[in-house]
Amino acid sequence: MSSQPVPSQDVPLAELDPVIHAQARLRVMAVLSTLTVGDKITFPALKDILGMTAGNLSVHLRKLEDADYIGVTKTHQGRTPVTFVALTARGRLAFDDYTASLRLLLDSATSGELTAHRDDKGS
Repeated sequence: MSSQPVPSQDVPLAELDPVIHAQARLRVMAVLSTLTVGDKITFPALKDILGMTAGNLSVHLRKLEDADYIGVTKTHQGRTPVTFVALTARGRLAFDDYTASLRLLLDSATSGELTAHRDDKGS
């Protein structure tokens, strides 16, 4: 019987933000993080870049907006409604923290700082 691998007690595991960690939201945040501060992207452009349906993207944008990680602005250009999406300052900081935590976790794993202990008794 073998137990699950257990990280070494010497290395704290990085906490990954669960709001960002979902694959679709991570992809949204990655795209938005490429915009300069104060810049925004239209909803259709973001949808096309990500290859997501409008409904799926809307659900994930709502979760990010509820966390105050993005701002959604609805306006008109002439008579045409336009929705813009941008990272908030809080969202940019959260994404920077997320990527730093992920790098720390991956660097720890590849450098051997994380060790797994196996109990192979009875196998």
